[in-house]
Amino acid sequence: MSENPTKRRRLANSCDSCKKRKIKCDSSEKKDGEKCSNCIVYGAECTHEIIAKKRGPKSAYVEGLEHRLKQVEGLLQQMSGSSPSIGSGSDSPSPPSNAMPVPEPLLPSLRPDVVAGCNCTDDDMTHVDLVEKMERLTMYNNPRFFGASSSFSLAKTALHLKETTVGVTSETRPAGVEYWYLKPWERATAERHLLRMKPYVFPPADLLRDLCEIYFTNINHFMPALHRPSFDKHLSSHLHLRDPKFADLVLMVCAVASVHSNDLRVRAEGHEDQVLSAGWKYFEQVDLGKNIVWEPVSLFELQTYALSINYLQSTTVPQTTWTQLGVALRLAVEIGIHRRKPDGYKQTAEDEQFKRTFWCLLCYDRIVSVFLGRPSSVRDEDFDSELPVECDDEYWEIAEDGTVTFNQPKETPSKLAFFIAQLKLCEILAFVMRTLYSIKKSRLVGKDIEQKMVETLDSTMNRLLTDFPEHLRWSSTRPQSLFKEQSAVLYYMYYLTQIEIHRPFSRTSPTSLVMCTVAARSCSRIVEDNIANGVAIRIAPLMVLSPFVSGIVLCMNVWGGRAGMCPVSRGSAYDREIQACLKVLELGSERSNLCGRMWNILKQLAAGTESAKRDEMKLKRPRPEEEAVEEEEAIHRQNTENAALDAQMFPWMMDGTTADGTGLLDGLGLDTDFMKTMDMWAAAPSTFNPNEWSAYVNNNGAIEDAGQQTGFAGFTNMQWTDSGPFVEGMRL
Repeated sequence: MSENPTKRRRLANSCDSCKKRKIKCDSSEKKDGEKCSNCIVYGAECTHEIIAKKRGPKSAYVEGLEHRLKQVEGLLQQMSGSSPSIGSGSDSPSPPSNAMPVPEPLLPSLRPDVVAGCNCTDDDMTHVDLVEKMERLTMYNNPRFFGASSSFSLAKTALHLKETTVGVTSETRPAGVEYWYLKPWERATAERHLLRMKPYVFPPADLLRDLCEIYFTNINHFMPALHRPSFDKHLSSHLHLRDPKFADLVLMVCAVASVHSNDLRVRAEGHEDQVLSAGWKYFEQVDLGKNIVWEPVSLFELQTYALSINYLQSTTVPQTTWTQLGVALRLAVEIGIHRRKPDGYKQTAEDEQFKRTFWCLLCYDRIVSVFLGRPSSVRDEDFDSELPVECDDEYWEIAEDGTVTFNQPKETPSKLAFFIAQLKLCEILAFVMRTLYSIKKSRLVGKDIEQKMVETLDSTMNRLLTDFPEHLRWSSTRPQSLFKEQSAVLYYMYYLTQIEIHRPFSRTSPTSLVMCTVAARSCSRIVEDNIANGVAIRIAPLMVLSPFVSGIVLCMNVWGGRAGMCPVSRGSAYDREIQACLKVLELGSERSNLCGRMWNILKQLAAGTESAKRDEMKLKRPRPEEEAVEEEEAIHRQNTENAALDAQMFPWMMDGTTADGTGLLDGLGLDTDFMKTMDMWAAAPSTFNPNEWSAYVNNNGAIEDAGQQTGFAGFTNMQWTDSGPFVEGMRL
């Protein structure tokens, strides 16, 4: 083999068509007036009218990238030399096969790369080189992500091995150009979809302005998919009249904001009297997924997907969000948003917006998975993207080349801190769903492994609660503000996660049953405070999943009393909490079908109990003495009628058993065997200091006996503080 192999000659004078497609042209080898091979295949004119521009000097940024690329290529060469030490990652012995690894969500930090000085292996970044190598696979030269297990990755390694062995650079695209580009009939369809500007119908200018303000005031602070200065800049330049992708995004902003608008013009044509029709006229104009066959997803398209999830939750088909999220997250993975950037990478404003949108989709995915009881679309081990930067929109400094500098003042709390804390809860929630609720639990081997897992999760939840930023810690005495609203939603999520952790064990563990009930009561106290302060449902309807679940847990405790485990009157301590959960769902039902369904279900659960009827009385305005006497007599008659109706329609409720002989709460996560324990909780004063509850338990003979029978040791191992919604800042 020659030491200096002949280098392949680059052909000059490419035709205009080949220049546009960035493909090799053989027109210099053809006779004058004869078409090149590519133009013959595509039936295009072979012209030479485009004048080549001289390239300027390379920027330092490009030179830096080239230098890093050479370093990566050097590492790949070492790997191909079968060095066993490279990429080994760690010298620590692997755990035994029957040991369960410590789940990543249980670590102090959300993601490993967040920790300063993270020593990540270089082979984790090979996807960057692979994307660059495979860019030319698409007609529009847009990068797509190919992972380590991809067959393209194997082919790239083989080509590189050939290059280092033979010394000849191989073409990324082999011979047979007809297989690598869109055919004429495919290209015609693609251009129709990509270049078509539909006759969109936007709201009038004043309404459009109001809807954008509603969106960024009520929605974006909770799911920050959009960067407002960038959005406002595009909107003021009328980009939505020229770019169909941005037009779709603007319409979706209008649709989501319409749910919270009182303007009659946002309602569907012919249904102006229906509040629930708000925004549909804008939503139906957006054709999601029309371009995904032809090109990678753009930032505007991915943001439109994220906003569509928010709107669909208010419709009669909220279950479709799960499918929609699966598509959106896979589109994000296709362009590599789920991977971290290499060291030294200069982040652009678009990069950060992509990252925000990806995490919004991921957060929605976790909540929807809990709501529907379905698997998440993307697992935690499948991505390592950095968290969004805790910097508010107004503190972004964007340079002309698109790079961004974040200048959040140290003394100013960031509105993004809420979202970061919520993402940490979402990661714990995702781990709970794929372990405690998984179908195949055979991998969870070992003695008392689930109990140890729950203990570890509780410890993680305690640590996470302690790490909440000061401005997001709940206090009912705080003045109403955005931070207080964010705090309420964050604690909603916290208590929902707590209930989901302990729900699978509430039938066999009195402690888990107690934890579920405490979390439910704590959540209801926050709801009650929000209602008292006139805070509307400004966020996605799925965020009221926590009040809904909390109301169910409390109702089941009341029904446990109805089943004969304790006197019905002892359940009256839950009245106020149940009615608060009902009220917030009722308020949400005015603008959301999903909230309406939740309200109907919870109302049905709460109906038929003496405590529920008494609570309805408490919420009514004071009546004159004569009216009160008449109403009391009417209620007595109604109670008698309801009791007779219950006996006819629900005889299993009368004796506490179902038709097959099981308990009332069997199969619902809470077992009646532990209602004596819960009865004590219901009877305790609402202002009872939890530090005294352990003594209260031990001094209560009946509950103490029940605890001895079931192994319940009270609350001596729990630590409490004196602040929190039920008990503000409660550590569970």
